Amino acid sequence: MRRAVDSTAAEVEASGCKLELALAPDLPEIRGDASALQRVFQNLINNASKHGAAGGWIGVAATSFRGAGSDGVEICVADRGLGVPSTEQKMMFQPFFRGERARREQIRGAGLGLSLVREIIQAHGGTVSLESHHGQGARFLVRLPADANGGTP
Repeated sequence: MRRAVDSTAAEVEASGCKLELALAPDLPEIRGDASALQRVFQNLINNASKHGAAGGWIGVAATSFRGAGSDGVEICVADRGLGVPSTEQKMMFQPFFRGERARREQIRGAGLGLSLVREIIQAHGGTVSLESHHGQGARFLVRLPADANGGTP
């Protein structure tokens, strides 16, 4: 997570946003491809800096969760930008989807990032979802299962 934050610092700064990172102590270990997971969070942070810049803030937080039969880590990447219109939310993770505002304002991107995020997270046994109300920012929630072996490969 820290590498993803560090590698996106220039873009976040250029967008005029302040990024706040909050990692809960004693997060459970997760098993996965570190570089692929880093790309997931780089993508989410970069999207927040492009699409949420109007809000001037990006929050990245990781907490542990306990669920019915599974424990893990929940990572939230949030912004205070314009948010995602409800009519576009179900399509956000489809390949090549670009929202109307992104097309109109010619915000760079091919519309592949979120579909790759979803594929990588699902390959790790996790889920990704979007919570947004237009005009109130967006929150992408990633849930990854804890490693039953305590991180030992």
